Amino acid sequence: MIGECTHTHPHYGRYVALSNIAILFEPALSLNLETIIEQISKDILLIIQAEGVVENSCFYFLSRQYNLSIDLNNLDYTIID
Repeated sequence: MIGECTHTHPHYGRYVALSNIAILFEPALSLNLETIIEQISKDILLIIQAEGVVENSCFYFLSRQYNLSIDLNNLDYTIID
């Protein structure tokens, strides 16, 4: 599935860009989102467009009150506002 979403940029190389990631937090899907992101981003630039906050190397989707988060400690990341 990710292969179909992979693009190539002349300067950045291969990348995957994701938006509307709310569905990935759906408990019924039983996704280990942290592992998926770590695996994808090992070989490919991963761009995620999402509303949220980053505090103490943890991304909180929308805000902390929703308790939907991704641990960023094992990732190199850049926040672009």
